[in-house]
Amino acid sequence: MKMKKIIASSMSAAMDKVKSELGEDAVILQSKELSEGGIFGFFKKKKYEVIAVRDDKQIGKNKEEQNPIIQMNEQVNSIDVQAEINALKSEISSYKQQTFVQEHYPLKIQHYLNRLRDIEMDERYIDEIAQQLLMNWRNSLQEPSDSEIYQWVSQQLNERMSHYMFREKQAKQCINIVGPTGVGKTTTIAKIAAQAVLEQKQKVAFITLDTYRIAAIEQLKTYAELLKIPVEVVYETKDLKHALESFKEYDLILIDTAGRNYRDEIFVSELKKQFTGVDIETLLVLPISMKERDLCTIVDNFLMFGIDFFLFTKADETRSYGAMFNLMTTYKLGASYITNGQEVPDDLQIATPEKITSYLLGEQNEK
Repeated sequence: MKMKKIIASSMSAAMDKVKSELGEDAVILQSKELSEGGIFGFFKKKKYEVIAVRDDKQIGKNKEEQNPIIQMNEQVNSIDVQAEINALKSEISSYKQQTFVQEHYPLKIQHYLNRLRDIEMDERYIDEIAQQLLMNWRNSLQEPSDSEIYQWVSQQLNERMSHYMFREKQAKQCINIVGPTGVGKTTTIAKIAAQAVLEQKQKVAFITLDTYRIAAIEQLKTYAELLKIPVEVVYETKDLKHALESFKEYDLILIDTAGRNYRDEIFVSELKKQFTGVDIETLLVLPISMKERDLCTIVDNFLMFGIDFFLFTKADETRSYGAMFNLMTTYKLGASYITNGQEVPDDLQIATPEKITSYLLGEQNEK
């Protein structure tokens, strides 16, 4: 078997070369259009690349098809040839994926594409961003500076996230914080409360439904004492209605829900029933230090509850910031806050497209 790559000025010229060099029995494995030369994306010349293969065994078979020995081995040989062709196709495909960035993108663009891969942004979104960056490059009259390319990347990220709602200011009196155990719900509630009390001078109250963990109740009560705000422990649905009524004059009511059984649809359904008729905003807490497939499992199980915003925690414990972008893009939901440490209330940031972009591009100050 003989394989050859041929480049010509037109597809017909490439086919003529294939016939000339490999014969009429050659098989075309791949063809594509190339652009070469030019200045800053202009005056590029189009060329065509063809990868073809000739199977000498198959040619020999055609010449000796009457030979009974050849006929007897015909099926085996055909399988071998097809296996070789499939292997070649696989190798070419793998080679294309590995060298695509190097062959098609300037080094300055590659720098940012590699950054997005390092933080584990989904390859689909990287490819889309890469195509737009390359278009910008080709439309430039001169070679873009590093700062220009940075602006292009930032603009791409910000524009894509701007399609989703972000919780830049409080819209409702009641905020419900949901999520599984261990994601940082109680500490995050304390941070939100502390900012509201100390910086915005709001009147804040706590309600907790997490009656399964005594430690969680005690932790919330400790924060309540420090901030001098009331806390109600709710054991039954009727107690929730009563607690909400008693705090109706407050500026902000923060509700901590139980973190157990988030995979149990019945549990989540029962939790949702408790808030029937209540004008409430629900934030789903997601630690981006967790594997993304596990985060998706959490989101899928809480979708039936009704999520208004994501709340990303533990940004100080990972560098996989791409999960924030991936989740928002996949589920078409914006974010409310990002937490990046244990300090209350300092390590709580309001989430905006610009803030998340700063994480994605490595600008965010690292602890």
